[in-house]
Amino acid sequence: MHASGPGREYPSCTGRTPGYWKQQQHFVDWPAPYVPVTTTGIATTTATLFHQAGFHGSQLSGLTLLDALGEQGNAGGYGALARHIVAALLNAASGKTPVLSVMAVHTIWNDFVATGRYEPTAGVHWDAEKIVVYLKSTMPL
Repeated sequence: MHASGPGREYPSCTGRTPGYWKQQQHFVDWPAPYVPVTTTGIATTTATLFHQAGFHGSQLSGLTLLDALGEQGNAGGYGALARHIVAALLNAASGKTPVLSVMAVHTIWNDFVATGRYEPTAGVHWDAEKIVVYLKSTMPL
């Protein structure tokens, strides 16, 4: 927590970047129910698909969350937005971004793919680039 004004405390975001979440040594940090890779053996797990994680639209069809973290593209396209939306999802699910819930992350993506923008408040419209800028602000680590 950090103070912002006399007697006020606001939660601090300690979100991790897409680069953090896609590194194999950090797979153990992925919060349930999200799984980065398919494993077989005694405890078989299946990697979570992007659309299984609650994201709508035909973009990234068939890709896993880990695949989406590696998507290329500039801030104005789906690649950058997908990378950061998955990192935001993992951050929210692991409690690293108290200002951003899992439901809010889903809403940002789903509204964007449905309308081409996200409206954080009435009359304010964010394109993909503005969404990425916002999401990055929750990922200082």
